[in-house]
Amino acid sequence: MLLDNIKGPEDVKALDPGQLKRLCGELRWKIIKTTSENGGHLASNLGTVELTVALMRGLDMPEDEVIWDVGHQAYSFKLLTGRYKDFHTLRTFGGISGYLKREESPYDIFGAGHSSTSLSAAHGIRIAKRMKGEKGAVVAIIGDGALPSGIALEALNNIGHDNEDILIILNTNEMSISKNTGAISTHLSKLITNPTYNKTVHSLIDKLLEYRSKGGTVVKFLLRSAAILKLMMVPGKLFESLGIRYFGPVDGHDICTTENMIRKIKGLKGAKILNVVTKKGLGYFPAFDNPVAYHGVSPFDIESGKSLSVKKSKSCSSVFGDTISSLTEKDNSIIAITAAMGYGTGLADYCKRFPNNFYDVGIEEEHAVTFAAGASVKGIKPFVAIYSTFLQRAYDMMSHDVAIQSLPVRFFLDRGGIVGDDGETHHGVFDLSYLRSIPRMKIIAPSDNTTMQRAVISAYEENSGPIAVRYPRGSFEGELMKFEDLTPLEEGKGRFVLGDENAKAAVISVGRMTSLFMPWVEKMRNEGNDISLFDILWVKPFDESALLDIAKNAKMVITAEDNAIPGGFGEAAASLFSRNDLGVPVRMFGWQDIFPTAGTIDELFDNYQINYETLEKYIREVL
Repeated sequence: MLLDNIKGPEDVKALDPGQLKRLCGELRWKIIKTTSENGGHLASNLGTVELTVALMRGLDMPEDEVIWDVGHQAYSFKLLTGRYKDFHTLRTFGGISGYLKREESPYDIFGAGHSSTSLSAAHGIRIAKRMKGEKGAVVAIIGDGALPSGIALEALNNIGHDNEDILIILNTNEMSISKNTGAISTHLSKLITNPTYNKTVHSLIDKLLEYRSKGGTVVKFLLRSAAILKLMMVPGKLFESLGIRYFGPVDGHDICTTENMIRKIKGLKGAKILNVVTKKGLGYFPAFDNPVAYHGVSPFDIESGKSLSVKKSKSCSSVFGDTISSLTEKDNSIIAITAAMGYGTGLADYCKRFPNNFYDVGIEEEHAVTFAAGASVKGIKPFVAIYSTFLQRAYDMMSHDVAIQSLPVRFFLDRGGIVGDDGETHHGVFDLSYLRSIPRMKIIAPSDNTTMQRAVISAYEENSGPIAVRYPRGSFEGELMKFEDLTPLEEGKGRFVLGDENAKAAVISVGRMTSLFMPWVEKMRNEGNDISLFDILWVKPFDESALLDIAKNAKMVITAEDNAIPGGFGEAAASLFSRNDLGVPVRMFGWQDIFPTAGTIDELFDNYQINYETLEKYIREVL
């Protein structure tokens, strides 16, 4: 295989043009095989194979530095920069990250798991290289789904103003996680499919590059022709108005054309954008046919494309989607808002059933929150569904635009807690901490599907201010206690799952940790230990009365949360006991002051001592 002998970009440059197609085939097969075994991002990586090869050949790395936006589209980049032999460890505990990671390779200039940061990072890197007198181009790769994000537009504004020598490669594939939305993405889609524009502009670009060193009347005429054409075909001259020269679009799967364009324009002075057009999933029909479903995959059968994961009970996302659909059938004032993750948050069916009530704002979490706040002012009931890790971006909006004004915006934080093999950038282990810090914010952490449904209903009926429902990726571990009807949860009240307030040791659990700890507590009870398990349900306001009763009788209280310990529920419980002069010792299960790595859920819990052995050690101290 060609990949066996490629250690870096120079080896890619040494290949004959006739070998490139074969190389791309090997890259695609390696990506498909590895993701079929480990899971990962499939469609996006299949779409950037030729673009990556063209980058390797058109640039002079590592002197020329490449910043990928997000990084989940950079599997080919990893394979071609010395990580081929370790690629089978992708997204495993102790293995290669599913994203770019600075400590993993000198070619990973800037790490990122959240989108739209590449342009700002490239701007900073370009300034630093100039100040230090370093040679080499700075190249940022960003998708059309990420470009409309606030931070990306802010970066464009400053890059154009400073006129720094940065090459922006705009990868237009009409997809982020879900299909792109918004005026900018729509405009780019129309532009790249306009045959008149494409035919004429490519001819002009070729002539300009041919004559740019000669100057004179011909060049002036060509520049004027290009400007007139862009004025006609690009309303407002989208990028030129910001001081950024635009080239393209070119076929991102045509290696020679893309390579030549990169080589020719990278040395041009000032900021410039090269628009390349790619197709997600190219080379594997199931992913090409359905790039949304194959954006992020669990292990699957290559021949059929079907997932190999064992289907558990209904996922939390599905419970949310089904419940909000039932509510919307009765109340048309409900709207569902998401940020380019309608499929992942369980709203795929909702957007079809209630198209006039569904708003996917694209990768714009900050806008999503303040948009919801504005709708709430007029009596609409907004349900904002965003992954926990991405909602971090909108902290100020939750505080300034929602909570200060006591607006009843309903937040649904999918992927709360650790998410497994996506690693540091995607674990939602800080939400309880940052949500608890916002005055007037109420927080529910359901622990099974029944309490999940009741939490959605509780949020629907909340009209005094903001409320957040936080739940894990995937499914709960079954039903803990059945309820006769789906009424709202009683505000601020938890429940005993095992034992009562008279136990000598008590575990107070949050969300998914209830089902994790239940068999452990049950085992200890069967061995004669006087220990109880209390499911807190409401993190804010929480059941202070029940906790005080527990602490008065217990010799030890143990809190368990799938969240960072700093600022989390455990610290809130310990503070309650301290304020009431209860000297009961408190032990806290949760994530220490760290960013948990990638790995399976079980591996992560066990590696960070969230296991039965640690619980047993704590109980032995007092019982």
